[in-house]
Amino acid sequence: MKTNDEREEGEFEVRVYTRKELRYLYNVPERTFRRWLAPFRKEWGINNNKYLTPLQVTLIINQFGVPGMIRRF
Repeated sequence: MKTNDEREEGEFEVRVYTRKELRYLYNVPERTFRRWLAPFRKEWGINNNKYLTPLQVTLIINQFGVPGMIRRF
């Protein structure tokens, strides 16, 4: 496992994130992020907790892509 110093620029680490951290990485407003997650809350076990587990983060990036890799036109 690479440490923070060994990780390449732009490489995404799957770990526990707060919703706010992940939202900032995707660079979307809170309302948009909530709308993205709404259809999957029950299936992915997302409740009102502040934190997202590594499994939930993996499901999110599989659905919406890796943060920072999205190009805006």
